[in-house]
Amino acid sequence: IHARTSCRHARTSCRHARTSCRHARTSCRHARTSCRHARTSCRHARTSCRHARTSCRHARTSCRHARTSCRHARTSCRHARTSCRHARTSCRHARISCRHACTSCRHARTSCRHATDILSSGPAVFLPPNLKCFTVQNTESVLLAC
Repeated sequence: IHARTSCRHARTSCRHARTSCRHARTSCRHARTSCRHARTSCRHARTSCRHARTSCRHARTSCRHARTSCRHARTSCRHARTSCRHARTSCRHARISCRHACTSCRHARTSCRHATDILSSGPAVFLPPNLKCFTVQNTESVLLAC
């Protein structure tokens, strides 16, 4: 009786041991799967970190280039403003010169008209119609009429 009871207990213990072993193998398999997933996640995280560093470096380079372009644009704008100011000054000077020339021309026309009046009141002379300027000589002097 004792031997049978001991044998039954031994079989029960063996069954429990097999169940425990099976559970342990399942736990080990799950642990290996979790470890593999963790390694994959770690690798992905390292890749993401590397990509982020590369993107950051590219962004810094782009920012530096943008700052340089902005500086060049500001310089070009300043030069353009200076050129515009010089052009305005030249235009103003040209207008003043033109005004002076017009005044001189008006004075010359007035002088010419006066000279023509003086000549027409004197002796008759031949004045070619196709000439703008002509020389008239009378007994006293030589006049240039325009």
